[in-house]
Amino acid sequence: MAGNTLRRMEIEMMEAHQSPTGVTQAPPARSPQPCVLGPARHRASFVVATEWLDNGVPVVSVTGDLDMATAPALEDPLLAACDHTEGPVAVDLARCGFIDLRGLHILLAAQERLERVRRELVLITGNPSVLRILQITRVDGLFEIHPSRAAATGGSLGA
Repeated sequence: MAGNTLRRMEIEMMEAHQSPTGVTQAPPARSPQPCVLGPARHRASFVVATEWLDNGVPVVSVTGDLDMATAPALEDPLLAACDHTEGPVAVDLARCGFIDLRGLHILLAAQERLERVRRELVLITGNPSVLRILQITRVDGLFEIHPSRAAATGGSLGA
């Protein structure tokens, strides 16, 4: 069945390029377009960095969109910060423009790991787009969220 459908589509495509005389014409030429693959472009502009505050709290910073293509780059540094410290772990999303389901999954996995040992994952973001995604998916109540790093260090991340 699928083979018949595919063959019918091939015939329709060939007929679309035939002249009234029945001679097959080449499809219209397109101007060359630069080819930039989405995931490669995403990875080039995506950065994860970990730093430690003076009090030993790790802050994992994300720059770029946290999506299916880039989320794996966050997973190892975030889980390492969860495993190698005491107290809270912060994820700074101030320079993150978007989070998809895969990105949320990594944040939730880290939160779950920390909750098992009575610790917490603190999110830092004032970005309305990221906050909206957290609200729509109803995970905003699972995290302590601060609008800036200064607000976070004055609160749960403080000494």
